[in-house]
Amino acid sequence: ELNEKKHEETLKILNSLDLKKCVLIRGVSFDTKEETFRPLFEAFGPISQIFLVRNPNGKIAGFGAIEFETEE
Repeated sequence: ELNEKKHEETLKILNSLDLKKCVLIRGVSFDTKEETFRPLFEAFGPISQIFLVRNPNGKIAGFGAIEFETEE
């Protein structure tokens, strides 16, 4: 049930993203932290949110999305 709840939360977040403003990412290192990841993409514009998918153990699952403030 815990995995099902996490899966539902992940889907809810992914569905809330504005895909016109997003870059989907994969191949993310399992030990990546958002605070070290964010500066790599801020050069392309202001970021509204970063979503890194996590496995049931809380580790990065290797993919996610970056939503920028604008479509440019």
